[in-house]
Amino acid sequence: MIAGLLGIRVRFLVVAVAFLGMLAAFYFCCAVVSFVIVEDDEEGNNVIWNKISQHGIYKNAPRILVFICFAVLVICSLNANIWLDETFSLRIIQYGYKEVIQYTAADVHPPLYYILLKAVVDLFSHLSASFTFTVIISKLFSVLSYALTALICWCKLKGYRFRTILLLFLFASGSLAGYGIEIRMYGWALFFVTSAYLFARDIMDGKGKAGAWVIFVVFSLCGAYTHYFALVSIGAIWFYLFIWLLLNNRKQIKQWLIFGVITVVGYLPWLMVLLEQAKAVSESYWISDIHIGTIAGYIMFILPGALMLIFFVAIVHAFVNRKKEGISLYDWSGGLIPVTTAAVGVLASILIRPVFISRYLIPGCLCMWISFLLICRKTGRKQQVIITGIVIISCVVSCFSLTYSELRAGQQTKSSMDFIVSMDEDSVIYVEEDVSDHAFYTLATYTDKNVYYGSNDNQKEVFLEIYSNAKIASDEGLHIDDFLDNGKTVYYVTANSEADIASLCSEGNGVLLGKYLFESYVFVYEITACEYGEVV
Repeated sequence: MIAGLLGIRVRFLVVAVAFLGMLAAFYFCCAVVSFVIVEDDEEGNNVIWNKISQHGIYKNAPRILVFICFAVLVICSLNANIWLDETFSLRIIQYGYKEVIQYTAADVHPPLYYILLKAVVDLFSHLSASFTFTVIISKLFSVLSYALTALICWCKLKGYRFRTILLLFLFASGSLAGYGIEIRMYGWALFFVTSAYLFARDIMDGKGKAGAWVIFVVFSLCGAYTHYFALVSIGAIWFYLFIWLLLNNRKQIKQWLIFGVITVVGYLPWLMVLLEQAKAVSESYWISDIHIGTIAGYIMFILPGALMLIFFVAIVHAFVNRKKEGISLYDWSGGLIPVTTAAVGVLASILIRPVFISRYLIPGCLCMWISFLLICRKTGRKQQVIITGIVIISCVVSCFSLTYSELRAGQQTKSSMDFIVSMDEDSVIYVEEDVSDHAFYTLATYTDKNVYYGSNDNQKEVFLEIYSNAKIASDEGLHIDDFLDNGKTVYYVTANSEADIASLCSEGNGVLLGKYLFESYVFVYEITACEYGEVV
């Protein structure tokens, strides 16, 4: 069954990539023919382009493209390949809701995502109790966040082509597309921040009725309770909304203040936890120092490849012609949200300690693309067609890369899980300290067996509580010989393909079983006790 499913996924990938490639070529041919070879008539109309734009293929292809991109996310969700942060999400939802909040408070994130994930996993738990099923449901829950983001953008924005191209930006960046299947809170933070921004635009449009304000507050609080840099992005939306009201509609500033106070009050229950977490992070955190290369990495994260070129060319052109084209703060505001978020993150990293990485930009990414397309809509049709073609090509590359990597990693993860299942029942797993703690905790997630780690360096207490079968060997005074003396088989996990088993235990015989994937690649030896030179 698995092999058949894999075959279906591979065939779908080939067909999808072929279709996307032909679609990209089609758009570029349209652009070349209509805008380069053929001149506009006296009224500024391009006869060939008008005929092309009315053709069914042209009108329906983007819609099909969006469907294919979402199908790619679903296909990429059908495996159990995960990494450390995802294992944390899966582990923490095994506890009750009260414990989920307590463990979240002991970590560095707000609790809303974990609560929602636990509710969904519990809802479907009666269908299957298998680990793989839980992983797939959790990944599909992330896909749902992108689907809801697409839905609310489709409902709140005008213009078929505008909305379609906007949704393609969810997939044009491989980095952003990958988080659509990751068992983390970033997709949901994207949904909440984008939704809050869209309702803030309703308020700017003069639709600032009480209902719009209430929904704006709800999405603001949801974003703030999902991720701290989503909170920063939400703060940026509130700030630019205030500036816009100050310049254009001062009558609504009173409403801004009232609903702002309501939002702050709604966040007060978590504020003390935030302060405690900030204090802990200021003393010790894992993020590396910020430098020029790091900041360049932020840009490349959301603007990879040709997207960076078209973005900066279009923005410079729009800025130079902003008065002529009628581009206002209303149009610029969405693009300022990730910029403000990054500025706050970098400033905090300089003043306190490094706390900001590229993926923290995800919540505000789509706000930026909404503004970008609003600006481009005012700056000429040729630019729009070129952007469409480049976005489609980026989708081709992104979907191919994501599907290939997930199929490959998923198959290797399945082999690793099959190996775990085949382990002797009366055995223990011992992870050498040359293996990263990421692989250690990931391995502990794939099995119910106790997994012993040879290093006690920088192990977080909350992790050892949540991963109840993850043990530090030195803390319990245990060594490989102790397990062998009790007649147990030891599965020795190391990063060394030529480990010296004789130096590890006094009376053991080791056999290299193979190379396996537990986030990172490791080598596994089977060590059994020896007696009189023979294997017991």
